[in-house]
Amino acid sequence: MASVAVACGDDGDGATDAEAAAGACSALVAWTNDVAEIVNTAEPQMEDGADLRGLMLTALDEVIVRTEELGDELAAVGYPDTGGGRAFAEDLRTGQEEAAADLAGFRDEVEAIPDPDPESTNYRKAQLVVELEKPRSLVKPDVQDDLGDADPEAAIAAEDSCRFVTRTQ
Repeated sequence: MASVAVACGDDGDGATDAEAAAGACSALVAWTNDVAEIVNTAEPQMEDGADLRGLMLTALDEVIVRTEELGDELAAVGYPDTGGGRAFAEDLRTGQEEAAADLAGFRDEVEAIPDPDPESTNYRKAQLVVELEKPRSLVKPDVQDDLGDADPEAAIAAEDSCRFVTRTQ
């Protein structure tokens, strides 16, 4: 699993707060859209007679791979070498790792489900949707007054794409 790193030195890797916000939030938006597409593709296939466990495992495997890729994408973003830049990078890394762990745990649960009967189809469909929403909330960093630095918080607030993928009270 990739980790988000902040370069050392006065200027970090030269990234500004605005560049960090745009890069990180763009990666989060793309990941969120990809997760939604995976769920929206799997959900209609979950009907009576379908291999529910198989469909859920396939969807989960796709989301797990995409979440690992998100870690790599977030690690590639340049973050300013400031307290706020490091806090933002850490929040993103921690959220991505928690989401990956949550998905792996849910995958284990799905793998252990006995062959479901047709009456459980709607329950399993709802379970998949709810469980795949959870990682999205885990990845969203808290950024308002949580980074300890007004500059990156302002840059995140100013970045349009960040409105959809960060928590700001």
